[in-house]
Amino acid sequence: MNALLLTLALILTTTPVWSQEQISQEEHIARIAQHVAEKLLRDPKVQSVPDAVKTQLTQIASTIAQETPLTQNLIDTQLDLLKNRKTRRKNTISSVFRNLLKAFLVIATLLLLRWSIDILKRKWENEAARSVRQFKKRVKIDFDALAICIPTPSISEAETLGRILVEARLAASADITAPLRVLHPSQPDLQEEVLLLLKTRRPRLTKLQKAVKNLHSKPNGNIFTIPIFYAYRPYLEHLKKATRKTFW
Repeated sequence: MNALLLTLALILTTTPVWSQEQISQEEHIARIAQHVAEKLLRDPKVQSVPDAVKTQLTQIASTIAQETPLTQNLIDTQLDLLKNRKTRRKNTISSVFRNLLKAFLVIATLLLLRWSIDILKRKWENEAARSVRQFKKRVKIDFDALAICIPTPSISEAETLGRILVEARLAASADITAPLRVLHPSQPDLQEEVLLLLKTRRPRLTKLQKAVKNLHSKPNGNIFTIPIFYAYRPYLEHLKKATRKTFW
């Protein structure tokens, strides 16, 4: 039975740390016996057990006290272990909170970035829509506006032809380019031509073509008609007024 009690005592008990202050060996043995009694017999008082069991408990306590002598270094070591456990627990909790805080900051940064991108996107879309509205207000579609290109052999003829057509209100304006070098299949040498650019409207096109055929030095001269689909509203109004028919 002694061996059984000793085995159970060694399994269920550890060296108790009562205080940081040094205590006597007898008190140490008594406290170990009390601890063994509480573990083995579930009785808070050793005096309540028979004398034979009390004697065996005292022997067990003496054996444990001899195997684990009570010294200040042992107490300090066990206290340090307890402190280290608490420190590790605090460090673990702090690490968890730090990781949670980092995750929160990352999520908040991503949400802020997405919010900023959405604001910039809406701002860009609003500016694009505003630009389109302004463009539609300033630009008008007019299928009657035309640009007429007439090649002439010289600058003087281009000036004369352009002046007559503008004064007759068959064209709103006449632009004369610098001499151009033109290569014709029937003529191996390069020829110089001056391009006369007229702006007019479709209702005046027939009379303009007749006037060009009558005034041009080459009756079979080329006349290129280019439609102007988009133009600024003020210019289209000017084009309409400049080519309006007169009754005097």
